[in-house]
Amino acid sequence: MNDNLNWVELKATLRFVEEKILRITEINGWWSTKDLYEQVKDLLNDRHYILNKMFRLHITEQEVERFREVNANLLELTSEMFEEHLKILKFLKEKHFDGVTPVCDIELESRMDVDEGGLLFLFDDDEDYGSNFSKMADAIA
Repeated sequence: MNDNLNWVELKATLRFVEEKILRITEINGWWSTKDLYEQVKDLLNDRHYILNKMFRLHITEQEVERFREVNANLLELTSEMFEEHLKILKFLKEKHFDGVTPVCDIELESRMDVDEGGLLFLFDDDEDYGSNFSKMADAIA
């Protein structure tokens, strides 16, 4: 009974935190405003803490296995990203471009492109948590 009450309270808190995140992230250019960026960062940390508590209350072997699969997929995607970066850096090092001097800086940036509804982020019991996992993945990205 106590676990069920905790679950209901955590679910309500999670929804409240996510609504705040979504309100901020709907503001155009929110990430370039230090105060808004810090608010989202803090709220995402709160969300992380809440989801961890919910997971401990709700843990099943299926969820543990799914997390293992997600972690393996993320590791593979990260490795692929680093391989692509290495290819680009090797290409740039081998090629000489007119007008580009050795003092030029080249910045390479990677961003997570969240495939809404993609299998990487879907769980059979997503609705039990009450989270909008797809929108939260976009906010994290």
